[in-house]
Amino acid sequence: MPPAARPLTHFVVVGAGAAGLMAARELARAGKRVTILEARDRCGGRIYPLPTQEFGYPAEGGAEFVHGAAPLTRALMREAGVSLSPRGGTRWSTRTGALLPDESSLPHEGRFYRALAEVKDDSADRRISRDAFCRSAIRRDAAAPSPGRSRAYDAADPRRASTLALRDEWMARDDGEHGRLARGYGALIEYLLSECRRHGAVPHFDAAVTAIDEAPRENCRAL
Repeated sequence: MPPAARPLTHFVVVGAGAAGLMAARELARAGKRVTILEARDRCGGRIYPLPTQEFGYPAEGGAEFVHGAAPLTRALMREAGVSLSPRGGTRWSTRTGALLPDESSLPHEGRFYRALAEVKDDSADRRISRDAFCRSAIRRDAAAPSPGRSRAYDAADPRRASTLALRDEWMARDDGEHGRLARGYGALIEYLLSECRRHGAVPHFDAAVTAIDEAPRENCRAL
């Protein structure tokens, strides 16, 4: 009989974004040896806090809002003692070529969300851009979102994103208080990093992984 496989005790987490830090923390909490490799010189990934000294408040270059149920995010906020600030302030736009206040929201927003609620299936090739999803809204004389919104707002490729996933995410506005983190998303990343370190996980920055060697378990390593 083959020898019993040795238990895994040392884990390498590639990437120190929110998901990587959460995974590293849970592994470290379970008593595993954890090494975090991050190609950049910072944590956070798509969470990118901008310098407070330049803006006068915690501005965001990446993730900004908490919306929908977001149970994991809200649980982490409670754990870290981070509160939610309601949305406020004035919208500004440069659509006309000048920086002007712009309080307009999605045109025909009410009709669009009513049409959105009626979408019941994914398109065959899982596209949302100009296919069943947008046509469903257009047939009801509602303003359908452009493919640019899925790319910019949801970081989703409109040729591959799930219609139903986008519908659920956009309709989640009624599933929980919608707002910004009072101290910015960076506060959650700082908390997760401190938790990783407290449980013994070791982060390494400027450490890009270019390949994974799929050797036998005892020799597997990141390169």
